[in-house]
Amino acid sequence: MLEAGLWGVVAGSSLLLGAVAGFYLRLPKHVIAAITGFGAGVLISAVAFELTEEAYAVGGADAVAAGLAAGAIVFFAGDRWIESMDKGDGEGTSKAIEFGAAISVDFGVASGSVSAMAGLYFKIESDNLTLAGYFRLRGEVEALGIVSVTIELYLEMKYETASGKCVGTATIKIDIDVTLFSTTISITCSKKFAGSGPDPTLAEMFDVNPATATSTDWDLYCGAFA
Repeated sequence: MLEAGLWGVVAGSSLLLGAVAGFYLRLPKHVIAAITGFGAGVLISAVAFELTEEAYAVGGADAVAAGLAAGAIVFFAGDRWIESMDKGDGEGTSKAIEFGAAISVDFGVASGSVSAMAGLYFKIESDNLTLAGYFRLRGEVEALGIVSVTIELYLEMKYETASGKCVGTATIKIDIDVTLFSTTISITCSKKFAGSGPDPTLAEMFDVNPATATSTDWDLYCGAFA
């Protein structure tokens, strides 16, 4: 009983010693962060190891490995997310996520590939929010290592709270490469959907003075044809 009590005092004294050290010592922030992270890791490991045996008995090794890997990925991704937000440079916070798939084939004399990617992007800057979703489809064909043709279709829908408008953009790009000759053809079109902010009037565009109903820009424009 006495020995158990002695070991209990030794184990519990670490908390008191840590409090005293934290009160009197002025440690650098990165050292404090390292110690705190180590302590959190020990606690998480203790809980994980305690539950691993039961999880193994119920779900098997595959389920335990998948669960530990998923938890590690979520923990790491969340830590990186918080760290990136803390390192803001005063220009707001922006995040993006992209997902998709690709396939390629090779017949020796000719090869080709097709990929499709989609993603979401948002940026918060002061009181303004930009939210965009996009889809990219790309196909490439190459023959004999001499001729290659690439076609890429890009679609984007973006909303900005500053303008109150939703903007849709479509771009198709064709790259042609034949030995010593190459060219690129790109076509882009955009469409704005009305939002809360109306389009400027003609008077606002030419900066017309309401009191005199005159505009320096309009006078210069008319004078060019005089």
